[in-house]
Amino acid sequence: MRSNMKERKDNAKQWYSLLINGYNSKSAVVVRRYESSNPNINRVQLLVCNVIGTPVVIAESVDGKTGCFYELFQNIKKLNVIKTYHENDFNDWLLENYNIYLTYNDGMVLLFERNEE
Repeated sequence: MRSNMKERKDNAKQWYSLLINGYNSKSAVVVRRYESSNPNINRVQLLVCNVIGTPVVIAESVDGKTGCFYELFQNIKKLNVIKTYHENDFNDWLLENYNIYLTYNDGMVLLFERNEE
């Protein structure tokens, strides 16, 4: 399921808006990995369900999850500094800039929660 940049940007903004303003305070994001014969290409998509339950792509990158996070967070709000999820203060940065935090990451599923304060 390929999508263009405009669709992913719209999907990301809608997902973020529902997470921040919606009834549910948690959102699961599925990590979809593609097989490639080229070892330099690590194509990954981040998928969520939209309001009618259809899976949509919110980010896609050939640079793995790091590239997907970069695209996702830049599509939501442009910042000069984007942290990677490997950094120790990633959750603090997410909370400060996006009012969400990552509570679960097993490589296949990511669970984001909004700050309830």
